[in-house]
Amino acid sequence: MEDFRFANPEYLFGLLLLPLLFWALSKLGRNAREKLLRFVSEANLRSLLRDTGGRSSSVKTWFFWLGLVFLILALARPQANPITEEMEGTSLDIYVLLDVSKSMDAEDVAPSRLKKAKREIQSLMTLLAGDRLGLIAFAGSSVIVSPLTSDYEIVRTFLQNVDTNLIQNQTTDIQGALTLAEEAMRRGAERAGDKAARSNVFIVMSDGEDQSADPDYSVVEKIKNGGGSIFTIAFGTEAGAKIPVRNDRGEMMGYKRNRANGQEVTTSVATKSLQEIANIGGGQFYFSTQDEGEVRDILNRMQTLQRSG
Repeated sequence: MEDFRFANPEYLFGLLLLPLLFWALSKLGRNAREKLLRFVSEANLRSLLRDTGGRSSSVKTWFFWLGLVFLILALARPQANPITEEMEGTSLDIYVLLDVSKSMDAEDVAPSRLKKAKREIQSLMTLLAGDRLGLIAFAGSSVIVSPLTSDYEIVRTFLQNVDTNLIQNQTTDIQGALTLAEEAMRRGAERAGDKAARSNVFIVMSDGEDQSADPDYSVVEKIKNGGGSIFTIAFGTEAGAKIPVRNDRGEMMGYKRNRANGQEVTTSVATKSLQEIANIGGGQFYFSTQDEGEVRDILNRMQTLQRSG
């Protein structure tokens, strides 16, 4: 296979870390076993372990390690044909900024604000072809869940595990997320060695509850002046809903309460900041709809950017 190569070979260094990770986990397992043997006999311990796992546990362990290997290989993006890379000069760079604050667990949008947003990201990926997509999760701080890639399966894999427990700082800082996205977009273009002009698109998915008393839109202006466009989608209703609290098994435990007065919290969609960001950022503001027409409209506008970029 003469043209075979890896688009992101730096990820292959992760394979070198797997033996170290295996050794560390094995050592932890041995230490745990030694501690258990202080309280139960070897025979009883074998019986307990057999009841809780046995052969199926070993199979799951092997699948875990194989999964890590394949994930690293996927991140390295093996490619057998360089033609795709040659086409990237006419494609778009897109970063989706996904709000993962606790208010996104509200269920005034079925099945919940966050789950609906994740579905719209999935729909977007089915409509894209050749554009590079990245994913950033944000609340009071921001994290890159998936860097820019044209391999959407990588994004889908990471997206599955995104929930409102991902970030501990539970305020909402949309400006901070946009700052991270702009920096990541610029670094991604530099690493790819892009020579042709590339249109950049940012899609903010949030319920809009930005706690900033005096929002600073300088990063929005920076993105717009750099040729980027920012689209925003609001999730939630004006009537609002309570925020469910669930345990690790997903069982309902009640609703989030205000620490000051103990009252159950009701969260409503707040569109002002999302509208301002879209207006200043040269994009468009949308409400999330059941038929996801906003996703198709964004795609149509993106096609215009692609032809002019």
